[in-house]
Parts: sequence; structure tokens; C-alpha cells
Amino acid sequence: MKKILSVITAFSCALAAAGCGKTQKPQDEAEIVTENDVIAEYIPTEVDISSEILAYIKDFDGYAAVLDEVELVSVPSDRAAELKIEDEDAPNGIYVHNSDLIEVRYDLADDCEIVILDWENSYEEKSIISEDFAELLRERGEEDALYKIEINNGKIVSITEIYMP
Repeated sequence: MKKILSVITAFSCALAAAGCGKTQKPQDEAEIVTENDVIAEYIPTEVDISSEILAYIKDFDGYAAVLDEVELVSVPSDRAAELKIEDEDAPNGIYVHNSDLIEVRYDLADDCEIVILDWENSYEEKSIISEDFAELLRERGEEDALYKIEINNGKIVSITEIYMP
């Protein structure tokens, strides 16, 4: 009899504990979260944030790039007037505006695509691997080529050299 009573008591306690979980709240009701609450289900494991910038590559080691973001400004335009850029500042009608010299380091995604312009072959596009790109940048030295950089989830997924006449 004691065994049956013990089993019934244990079963009752288990049912009571199961009923102590969170209850569903209406969708429009705000949730109040304190520092003691476990909120792991509300923290995304991966946020899909994508952006595309124009930048000079200041350093590149095959695994990461240090970028200096710039803006292309058509001259004449409202933006050029706002920045007080004159026609003589942009003889080809495009001005590379670098308002600040902030350099930011980004890691490369494992499958980063790199497309350069072959300066010795009529500026044709050419895909290369990151190690070859690092070597090419060393060979070019101080030449500031402009690149379109695609960033996804904080990593560079694409580097494409931009033709600047």
C-alpha cells in the first residue's frame, strides 16, 4: 500500500510541476524581461544583414580586409553642390568623396568571390582567389583602386574592382 501511495504522490507532484510552465499570452501584450529571465529563444543565432559599399582596400592578408569607405559623387549634381565640389575637381564627371579616414577590418567569408580588372588586358574582369589577390595588391603598391564590397553578416562575401577612368 505504501508503494502505491508513493507512486500516486510522485505522479501528482509531476503533474503539478508540469502545470507551472509559461502560459501563452495574447499577441498584443508586451513582455517584461528582467536580467534574471532566460531569453535564449529571443536571441537570433544568425541575423541576415547585408550591405554594399564602395571602398579602398588599405590592407589585405587573404583572410581579412581593412576598408576605407568612400562615396562616388556625380558632378554636377545636388550632392556635388552640397559638398562644394567643382567641375575642375572631377574632370571625368565623377568625384570620389572620402569624408573621413575611418578604416574598418572585416573578415572574408570562406566562399568570398573576388573579381579584378586585368590592367594589362583591356581591363577585362577576372576572378581570382584571395591569396592571388593579396599578392596583386602587394605588386600594385600604393595604387588606390576602388572596389565594390558586399558584406553579409559581418563578413565580406564579394569584392569587385570598379573601373575608374
